[in-house]
Amino acid sequence: MSWRGSAHGKCILIGEHAVVHGTTAIAMPVGLQVNVELDEGEPLAGLPDAFTTWFRNLATERTGRALVPVSADGDLPQGAGLGSSAALSVAALRALDAAGGKVDHELIALADEAERIFHGNPSGIDVRTVCADGPITYRRTAAGPDIAPLPRCAAPLWFELWMTPPGLPTAEVVARVSASLDRSGRDGALADAEATVQAARTALLAGDVAGLGSAMTHFHRWLAQHGASTDLLDELVQLALDHGAPGAKLTGGGGGGTMIVLLPDATWTAPQLPADVARARFVLET
Repeated sequence: MSWRGSAHGKCILIGEHAVVHGTTAIAMPVGLQVNVELDEGEPLAGLPDAFTTWFRNLATERTGRALVPVSADGDLPQGAGLGSSAALSVAALRALDAAGGKVDHELIALADEAERIFHGNPSGIDVRTVCADGPITYRRTAAGPDIAPLPRCAAPLWFELWMTPPGLPTAEVVARVSASLDRSGRDGALADAEATVQAARTALLAGDVAGLGSAMTHFHRWLAQHGASTDLLDELVQLALDHGAPGAKLTGGGGGGTMIVLLPDATWTAPQLPADVARARFVLET
């Protein structure tokens, strides 16, 4: 007998890179998911051995069965900055709960433990967004991460993710942005970033598509100014704007990878994209 669980991915709406230096970021769930099947068979290829061992031990302790993830499917891509490892961990834990493991009340804590196996010292934003049903804010403080859910937005908002080929390692882009901030005047640049995120928050809660789009595009230009974008991402942002999108920006680590486009409504017709750029549309419900 096998058990299945599912989880959706996440994206950073606004605030990436600046958040490393103490400003606010907004993250939200995306309508792409992973489905995980548990059984006592051969573990899913590609999982770290440490994760498989950890999960098998947890399952044995909770259910008396040496369950491991044996298969995974869905439309959430790996390595696109969309929280795929956090989603896989949460989906596997939900399947374990369905198998009688009684882990639902520990879901976030256990998923954080799994993420440490995948990434060493993650911020925690991926797990919390994957487990959320709406946007959250995240900020680093001296006392630790300050993570809070946002109220529901006033109207549905439609987005597309445009997924370009993977780019530079996130750590390399983080270092590039940090060096740029040192050269350009860190305090002023971070104040601009925080003001833009707060403008986006206000627009998001009000369902103000134009205001949110303006903030997103401004933040993309902030990221580009500090070295996080690429020529392709800049061209695609401009392509989206030229076709009537209220706003667009890269999302996540940058240096390549995924961007997010805010749509004017559900009927928007996207432009033709390069063959190696995939797209996915989703709605943020009220």
